[in-house]
Amino acid sequence: KKYDGEWLNSNYHGEGTLTAPDGQEYSGTWDNDKLQNGTFSDGDITYTGDLLDFAFHGEGTLLLPDGVKLSGTWRYNDITEGTYKNTNGATYTGEFSDGLFHGEGIYTTSNGNVYVGEFQNNNYHGNGVYTYKDGTVYTGEFVNDLRSGHGTFELASGDIYVGEFLNNQSHGQGKYTWADGSVYTGGYENNLKSGEGKLISADGDIFIGKWTNGEIIPDESSQTSTGTAFFITDQGHFLTNHHVIESCINIEAPINGIIHEVMIVASDVTNDIALGLINIKGNEFIKSSNADLQLGQAVTVAGFPLSGKLSNGVKITGGRISELSGMLNNSAEFQIDAAVQPGNSGGPILNNYGEWIGVTASMAQDDYFKELSGQYPENLNFGIKATIARELLKSKGVKTKSNYFFLRRILADTEIAQIAKAATILLQCSKLVSDDN
Repeated sequence: KKYDGEWLNSNYHGEGTLTAPDGQEYSGTWDNDKLQNGTFSDGDITYTGDLLDFAFHGEGTLLLPDGVKLSGTWRYNDITEGTYKNTNGATYTGEFSDGLFHGEGIYTTSNGNVYVGEFQNNNYHGNGVYTYKDGTVYTGEFVNDLRSGHGTFELASGDIYVGEFLNNQSHGQGKYTWADGSVYTGGYENNLKSGEGKLISADGDIFIGKWTNGEIIPDESSQTSTGTAFFITDQGHFLTNHHVIESCINIEAPINGIIHEVMIVASDVTNDIALGLINIKGNEFIKSSNADLQLGQAVTVAGFPLSGKLSNGVKITGGRISELSGMLNNSAEFQIDAAVQPGNSGGPILNNYGEWIGVTASMAQDDYFKELSGQYPENLNFGIKATIARELLKSKGVKTKSNYFFLRRILADTEIAQIAKAATILLQCSKLVSDDN
């Protein structure tokens, strides 16, 4: 090997160049035979920067034979953080591992697309944001360079898809909103509507059913059923029956002329109770009673019976607790003689303080009792006790409010009716029904 430069005590010390027999060349600042900072070249690659024991270590820039440039922080010949520049215009700035993009980084493609997020072994992998040159943006999860997982795809056309992806395609549950206002919510497979879903066109037409290869299956249609619910907090939480929301592919609640989407938070199938939530704040609600039920206690029932056949408003009926248990001595229920019709299910049962003490569950099955007794039942209906409902609320951390005991007062029937009316809502459930059913 040949050294040309400054010496100190027979050591390379100062500025100089060392040329190895194989043609590798080290030039720069030396300290006792060790190159501290300078340039390494072997005829193919060139490194300029800090070195340690002849390894790239510290800040430096490596130029590869194909013109790719790596600049940043090095540790024993491996870049750990810095910038990659390709001759085609592609760039990367971020973390590296074993010479690969790995960790957090920003990659700009040669055609101007930009990815900001997580990398693994040179691939987009994890959470990130990919912005196309035309303004289209994807925000979400990636697996091996492909959109996979949950994400939001905002197209330059104004269309937006929010949902699940697999291998760059809409796949799973999602919501697609077109620029013209049309909305599809439901299943996707390989970018096509598939499975159960709902399409609302820009002109308001609604198509609910099962889809395959992007088209609705013609031999199936949708049916809308209704039930009742009532707010128990001023943050949009409500109670209803499980059977009201069972098998629904979409639930809506019209409130003051506005259609609200409904989310089901939890459901107790055994006790026929469901907890729901509407994105609304400051709504009227009914306070909860902590007192034990009393046989003969006066009750008020509110609901939307026979919706679409009677008037649109809340219906109020009154009665009494006629038994403290339900069918077959079911201790989770109690029996009332207040009038209940189909559609009342899920509505509140209030005491004479205007507090909810239960949830309307069911009316007696006329044909069943007719077969047993030879006559149709009258005023034989059931409610689910508030104590049962509160267990479900507790499991989800939902707290209700109660009146202070010393401030409670017996209310007039009209006052109770106003409390019930203000907090009771109609639920509209869309279900799939086959033509041959």
